[in-house]
Amino acid sequence: MNDSSSSIWKTIGIMSVTGGGVALLLWQTNQIRKMKEDGDRLREEVKLMGEELMERVERRLGAVPSGEQLERLTRITSGFLQSGPQSICSDDMYDDANEDWYNSSLPSSSSHFIPSLAIPSSSIETPPLSEVGMEALDKLIDENAHKAYDEMKKMYADGSSKDPELLWRLGKACHSIASDYDRKNPKKKELILEGRGYAQAAASLNDQKFIVVKWAAILTGSATDYVGTKEKIEQGNVFKNYLDKALAMDGKEYSLLHMRGRYAYSVANLSWLERKAAAAFFAAPPEATIDEALRDFLAANDVRKGWIENLVYIARCYIAKKDSKNAAIYLAEAIKVEPSDDSEKELIEEAKGLLKKHGG
Repeated sequence: MNDSSSSIWKTIGIMSVTGGGVALLLWQTNQIRKMKEDGDRLREEVKLMGEELMERVERRLGAVPSGEQLERLTRITSGFLQSGPQSICSDDMYDDANEDWYNSSLPSSSSHFIPSLAIPSSSIETPPLSEVGMEALDKLIDENAHKAYDEMKKMYADGSSKDPELLWRLGKACHSIASDYDRKNPKKKELILEGRGYAQAAASLNDQKFIVVKWAAILTGSATDYVGTKEKIEQGNVFKNYLDKALAMDGKEYSLLHMRGRYAYSVANLSWLERKAAAAFFAAPPEATIDEALRDFLAANDVRKGWIENLVYIARCYIAKKDSKNAAIYLAEAIKVEPSDDSEKELIEEAKGLLKKHGG
């Protein structure tokens, strides 16, 4: 074989080897690309699973009644006297918890945010409200919450920013005005969060007066509609603490008993995965039992008979405890009550379905 032939065969050999190397390289590149695509897809699936899990946690920790529910609960406070503990529950009881949530872009209440609306407070504090001043404000809030709010904001700016009697009333006025707006109106969110700031500030100054702590609980509960997941869990614990403190002062306040029962019921029904998700935010996620929820619902029922929603929740607790006999008793009692609105009609239908299933 001459040199020319040898050179040709060497070239062919090199081309063959190179071609095989290129094919191997292309195959490896393709495998790496597929692995990357599989990894990206897996990460996306994990992300979606995490988001879904957190949504479930939010819905469960929506045990805190929504803003509209608490508005219905506190509708009667338009004529509420501040001389001592009374019920804040109207005949229009609130619906099941609404599961729509909004992320908050406003400051967290964990820093006890007290909105000033750009009105500087005077460095000179004014004397606390007199009894006559309190009664006048209470009447004005009942008759014209907008005007009462404006008057109290002037007092707040003039040096009463540390008077708990003014602050909780400001919170109440915010709550009353907010009820005039549709739930998705940003003004409603602004007022509820502002009111929470005043009410929590009032409680930080005087947590030994029932009406102060009660309104701190109401505004804290209302605000959970408008905050993100982390703050929702945090504020759920704050809400529970206010409820405990208020009920320690007046254990017969049935609307607060029902609220605390709702909180315990929802927390008790968190799944293992949901608790893990909550634990991602806090070392000690919220804890409660069905028995705790049942105890509060029964206590509320002792004070106010014939409350359809409370009766249904009692039955749900007994069903969770696999006690169909007692569940049937309260379901039958709920069905006998005449519903006053569409939400109670829905609860009656639920009670009928549960009774058919668990009535033996």
